[in-house]
Amino acid sequence: MRNVAEIQPATVDRFPVWKPKPPANADALSREIRALKQKLNAVILAHNYQVPEIQDVADYVGDSLGLSQQAAKTDAEVIVFCGVHFMAEPAKGLNPH
Repeated sequence: MRNVAEIQPATVDRFPVWKPKPPANADALSREIRALKQKLNAVILAHNYQVPEIQDVADYVGDSLGLSQQAAKTDAEVIVFCGVHFMAEPAKGLNPH
């Protein structure tokens, strides 16, 4: 059996997550979501198949495992996971608080 490190070096992120750049001219709803996110100390995690409008307000975009790993790192009080229900379960397991 081959070791994963032989195929892909440890320095390569196998589950990439990126921070989207908000559009220069955000609409009223996007501005309201960002304000509420700040007020509630929330982080928004969006799966990469979400529509661009959701990705634009997200803090991180990626696949479900990468986003769950990001959830484990956050100190936000609220985690909003934009995906299907089962994707949020590992995020809650990695960050039960």
